[in-house]
Amino acid sequence: MLNNLQALRAVAALLVVLVHVGAITHLGVGTLFAFGHSGVDLFFVISGFVMVYTFARRPLSPGGFLLNRIIRVVPLYWAFTIALFVVTFATGYPLMQSTRPTTVEFIQSLAFIPFRKADGVMQPLYFLGWTLNYEMMFYVLFTAAIAVGGGRVTRVVGVALAAVVALAVAGWVFTPAVAWLSFYTGSIVLAFAVGMVVALLSLRGIVLPRRIAGAALAISAVALLIAPSLGFRLHSPWIGLVSGMAVAAAVALEQGGWRARSPSALLLGAASYALYLSHPFATALSDRVSAHVPPVFALPVALAISLLVAIALALAIHFAFERPVTAVLRKLVDHRRPVLDEAEDGVVHALLHEDARQDAAAQGAAQIRG
Repeated sequence: MLNNLQALRAVAALLVVLVHVGAITHLGVGTLFAFGHSGVDLFFVISGFVMVYTFARRPLSPGGFLLNRIIRVVPLYWAFTIALFVVTFATGYPLMQSTRPTTVEFIQSLAFIPFRKADGVMQPLYFLGWTLNYEMMFYVLFTAAIAVGGGRVTRVVGVALAAVVALAVAGWVFTPAVAWLSFYTGSIVLAFAVGMVVALLSLRGIVLPRRIAGAALAISAVALLIAPSLGFRLHSPWIGLVSGMAVAAAVALEQGGWRARSPSALLLGAASYALYLSHPFATALSDRVSAHVPPVFALPVALAISLLVAIALALAIHFAFERPVTAVLRKLVDHRRPVLDEAEDGVVHALLHEDARQDAAAQGAAQIRG
């Protein structure tokens, strides 16, 4: 079930890239790429699915599960946050939608504690970290569910589901005034619940028939594309449900024998976290370059630069930072890689040795012809 989800992770990251291309003021495209906001919902649904799927495949203690998540998420995010704090604090120049940070805001950002910045926006120092605040909250809830559920998958998922739904209901009923409470009780958290339900159903063998799954994937893609024009609120529960249908369809297709095999898609899926965090540097470059070309070419140039540079930068960060740093940390704490990381390693290993296999095959064919 992991190949198709890897491909969907790549799609989710690229959707977010499109959002920030659309935000380039001089392009004047307005809400053309507003549908890209659904990439976040798709990420959250996939996260809910993967946590249940990997726990069912290899149950961990609460501490082991949380350690896996910290090693996977924290290093790269902290690297971006620390670098931005140092540069912004030293120069006083706002970068990446940041205001001049205080030490307290810096610590809150590192600790995944939501707060309102000086401009009133509820974002950490590195603005993309708002989604990671939700991710870490979900990881903590799932860790608690493992502790309460005693390692039984159904019970763990039940507890985690109840906690996530309770947060959303509390936000709807009480509309908390406290910033961090208001943030964590947003309805977007239901996307995690959708992913967990899809995972539990698939583990029990309840999946869409292959033909219906193909149609469902196409319908969900169209629905996410036209959702803004239909008036759907960003990150609403409806967007989460449509994203859940896409994940359910992708899983059903893989179980039915249709598996994503594109090396590019799988590799980009493995590097999707790096792509998500680093792409603003690519869109910033495209902003500057596209401002100096004729208006008719501005959007194509901005798209080309944003996508190509973002992908190249993500792959470089993935191989130069993400993989080696997480490997070192796992070795330091003597901690086994999670199921998803092992699957990603298999994908990367196959891709890195694809050229060698092709060369060997070509040499063998030449010898046979000779």
